[in-house]
Amino acid sequence: MRGASPPLNAQPISRLPQSPTPVLMLLVVTALCAGTTWVSLALTRVDGGVSSLWIANGLLTGVLLLRPRERWFWWFLGAGLGQLGVRLALTDPFVTSVTFTGINLAEAWLVAHWIRRGTRSLREFDSLAVVARTAVVASLVACGLSAYAAVLMTQFTATLVTTAPLVTWFTWFSAHLLGMVVMATLTACAFQPHVRLLGRAGRRLDYFACIALLLATCALVVGQGRFPLLFLAYLPLLLLTFRHGVAGMVVGVLLLAMATGLALAASLGPFALAPGESPAERMLLWQVFIASACLLVYPTAVSMAERRRLHLRVRASEARYRMLADHSQDLIVRVRRDGTWSYVSPAAHALLGYDAAELEGSVPTLVHDDDRAAVLAMLERLFGGGGREILRFRLRHRDGHDRWFEAAASAADGPDGRELVFSAREISKRVAAERERAATQAQLEAITDNLPAMVARLDREGRYVYANARSQALVPGVDLIGKSLLELRGAQHYAELAPHVDAVLAGEPQGFDTFVIVRGRPVELHAQFVPDRAADGSVQGFYSVSFDITEAKNAERELERLAREDKLTGLANRHEFDERVADAVLHAARNGTALVLLSLDLDRFKQINDTHGHAVGDAVLQEFALRLRGLVYDVDLVARLGGDEFVVLVDYTPRRDVVEMMATRIVAAMRPPMRVGGLVVQAATSIGIGLHQPVQSAERLLALADEALYEAKARGRNTWAFRAG
Repeated sequence: MRGASPPLNAQPISRLPQSPTPVLMLLVVTALCAGTTWVSLALTRVDGGVSSLWIANGLLTGVLLLRPRERWFWWFLGAGLGQLGVRLALTDPFVTSVTFTGINLAEAWLVAHWIRRGTRSLREFDSLAVVARTAVVASLVACGLSAYAAVLMTQFTATLVTTAPLVTWFTWFSAHLLGMVVMATLTACAFQPHVRLLGRAGRRLDYFACIALLLATCALVVGQGRFPLLFLAYLPLLLLTFRHGVAGMVVGVLLLAMATGLALAASLGPFALAPGESPAERMLLWQVFIASACLLVYPTAVSMAERRRLHLRVRASEARYRMLADHSQDLIVRVRRDGTWSYVSPAAHALLGYDAAELEGSVPTLVHDDDRAAVLAMLERLFGGGGREILRFRLRHRDGHDRWFEAAASAADGPDGRELVFSAREISKRVAAERERAATQAQLEAITDNLPAMVARLDREGRYVYANARSQALVPGVDLIGKSLLELRGAQHYAELAPHVDAVLAGEPQGFDTFVIVRGRPVELHAQFVPDRAADGSVQGFYSVSFDITEAKNAERELERLAREDKLTGLANRHEFDERVADAVLHAARNGTALVLLSLDLDRFKQINDTHGHAVGDAVLQEFALRLRGLVYDVDLVARLGGDEFVVLVDYTPRRDVVEMMATRIVAAMRPPMRVGGLVVQAATSIGIGLHQPVQSAERLLALADEALYEAKARGRNTWAFRAG
């Protein structure tokens, strides 16, 4: 069972050398198994060579339980050679010797493998009771199977033919089970550092006194032959087990088995009360006696060892807890249901100025008044439902100032009932830093909220993490935080922003103009996207700073309009005309079409100015421009070049008859008098028509129109003339 905690001050699993050479291992095990096999076979054989206590398998199993699996081969080899050599030396048949040796080795392997499966050592078991139960089951199964194999072997080789199969099975089973229980336990315990077979220091006198009492009782029991008093030996054995645990149990059972085994061999004491019984039956009586002793003291020893182990673990856990609590820089407190502090760590002196003894057993009133309700509510919740909570609160220092603490509290069942355990860490500096940071944050937000710009921070998914007040005002009634650009701007507008978003997330700052619709009105913006870089240099989002440039753009457009428009008449000025006629020339030259230009001026305009003044003259020019604009198509460019000079650029038709008709209509429209204020002013116009094909330059087109205009004036004005070239 993996994960078990080793005892405190754990020593190596065995006192045997940790890495003996294979040859040394082979010699040691061969000698041990040979000696124990000879003892079992030579001294206790009855009726056909079945031992009453088979020691070798238990010894081998105990060693296997202690040694690494990769070394088992050498132990099995030594055990096999030892047992086989003794059997052959005692003149057992070769086949029988080999078979019985193999059965014994298989029995030891099964028990050791069963106990050790999934573990590297006995210390990996979390419970001694589990080890004991596993060992008992494994021993019962392995000894039963080996007994069955031995019965088959004896029947097959005609060995022990005078013994019934059931008797053979039970004799083998009981001898091997007792040997496994006694010797495997003895071997495994002998090399455990926490098991002292010679008694613990300071208690050896009591230990050997109990052993002496056991031996004296055994001598008393087997020294008389009148009464069956074998059970009296159980009492000192129990006493030895109670007082000295596993060591007392192992040594006591071993001594009891040896003392009574010698009495059995010599037919002394209670074993001689039934003279008619066979040696096998007396041996069975002895086995039942030893088995009963094991059943009596083994559970007791295991329970006591488990209790002691758990006690040591609890004591070690308490010691570790006390050490951690006493040396922790945090304030650790246990609170009873009535509010008293049952334990206060020594850190209270450094944190609060009080000694722990001053606070233990009292109901301290150190919690700040503003935090007391929250603390009491948390206590009620934890005492009522358990769980774990974290809370911040202030505690009053002995000198009168308050300190901030962050406490993790949880409910636990203690010796005096349910208690709460607080682990509180002082966070006064952190709280001060957080407040300072919050104040700085508030100042920055106040600044950004009053900037004439929309300031926001977005993450890599394009979602708003922060937005100042002006940014929020762009989307009235909608909280920007958590929303994405795609949600707010729509798919069509986001398609224009996406390249800039991708570029800034790649680390490239972006600057561009865009627009949004606010309350149905387009608002033009100039946006700056700046990467938001983490400490490692990676881009974790971007900052957006946008300025409302609607008014600036409108002013720019107005200036552009004024730069291209005649202030008096609202027609195109010379600058606009020059650009338009240059484009028209390029277009006509490329397509091979003609260009037509009408050049107009007012007849005797100087006389109107001199007679009525410049104000009337300006009004006449305005009326002239108004009539002229109404007489041409929208695609025609009407411009005032200065004074009373006007032009009409016609680039949609090269036909002479069309433009002559237009000129005739214009001349006719200008003949009616113009009413300016209270005056009636007679005005007329002369028109020169220039048709240029193939088109070469704007200068040539203007020259043709001017030549035609001079011709019209030469004819007496109020008419038109035509020139082509």
